[in-house]
Amino acid sequence: MSDTKKNKDIPKNITRKRCPAGERRDKITNNCVRNKTKVDFVPTSSQDVARLNELTELFKKRKLKAGDFRNMVSDLIGEERNLHKNEVNGLRITSDLIHYIVFLENAKRNTPSIDKEPIVETEYSPDKEPIVETESSPDKEPI
Repeated sequence: MSDTKKNKDIPKNITRKRCPAGERRDKITNNCVRNKTKVDFVPTSSQDVARLNELTELFKKRKLKAGDFRNMVSDLIGEERNLHKNEVNGLRITSDLIHYIVFLENAKRNTPSIDKEPIVETEYSPDKEPIVETESSPDKEPI
């Protein structure tokens, strides 16, 4: 016959709803917040839309897997393949990977090639001596 009371702890597990697709639960505020890595690329040209649909269909028919998409992104950004097991540039979801692939292909297609620029060669003339500039200290300003 002891006089001890039973102290009930307050339950720590709070029932909460699942966050919608593209969002995750913030541990501090306990609210759903949007993923930072979500790709907001919206295809505008018909070629981009066709490529997006093509990649989506290949994934739905199980001809390509998420690992294949990660390898495609690695090839487009110039990294080693199979380096990322779960994510590439913070992207894990296949729909985000597909949008990112189309975005990278579009960016690669629209940028001008650097290799095609004309090379300008200057001839060396022995009459003129090369001008050597000396570095001035950053504290002093030229007068």
